[in-house]
Amino acid sequence: MEKRSFVSRDSKRVEVVIDDAPVIKAETPKTVRLILQKNLNPLKILGPVTGILYVFLGAGYILEVDDRDATIMLEKGRTTSCCAGTPSSPYFSLV
Repeated sequence: MEKRSFVSRDSKRVEVVIDDAPVIKAETPKTVRLILQKNLNPLKILGPVTGILYVFLGAGYILEVDDRDATIMLEKGRTTSCCAGTPSSPYFSLV
């Protein structure tokens, strides 16, 4: 039995084109930049909508955050009151 080596002419290139297939595009989520205003220590927070873990390394740290999470995270610290009943400053702000 004779051994044959592979030669490019031995193979055939087949191209399959499907015209009716639906094109599925992954939508890139809109992100915004948030800065952590409080907390000198690193802060880990789960996105309240997406479940993404965001890690802010300390006050002044800026991070890209999904827009859906950012709207809720921007309210953190605004709704709570300190002892005198006045609202405290927010943890995050937009950059």
